[in-house]
Amino acid sequence: MAWPKGKPARPVTEEERMAARKRGPIINVFGDVGEVIFTFRARMMRFMVAKPYGLNPFDCIVGYGPILWRVQVKVTASVMNGLFHLCTRHWVNRRNVAYLESEFDFMAAYVIPEDEWFILPSYAVAGRRSLMLRPKGFKGRDPYMLYRQAWHLFREPDGLVIL
Repeated sequence: MAWPKGKPARPVTEEERMAARKRGPIINVFGDVGEVIFTFRARMMRFMVAKPYGLNPFDCIVGYGPILWRVQVKVTASVMNGLFHLCTRHWVNRRNVAYLESEFDFMAAYVIPEDEWFILPSYAVAGRRSLMLRPKGFKGRDPYMLYRQAWHLFREPDGLVIL
């Protein structure tokens, strides 16, 4: 496998390398905790939740009656310019890439500081490497407002009905 061409903009310092090492496990713990919280919330709303084995571009399967959805769970506590920054990408062949619409049905995004879930259909996320989620009470345009606490989408046959 060939390495990507080009070189980094600047050398990485030893301090940056050590900070990244320290952050790595914390990020993984956030993801694991997010999946557990998602499972708990979904079960409280009477959804069935299954964890698939192996490498998948989604974290769990949510069922409601005969309907099954592939769900990718993401967690954020990162604030940038007053908005919550959510990374919506994953690693494929040593490259950090955006998800394709065909890889999952919904992305469940948990904003830790607000204890809020965004249930985003794949078409709202596909091709994007990150999203900026608005906090509660945000004044102005909010493209993801319809998906805040939109658990009802898991009950819809096509998952696309917005109340």
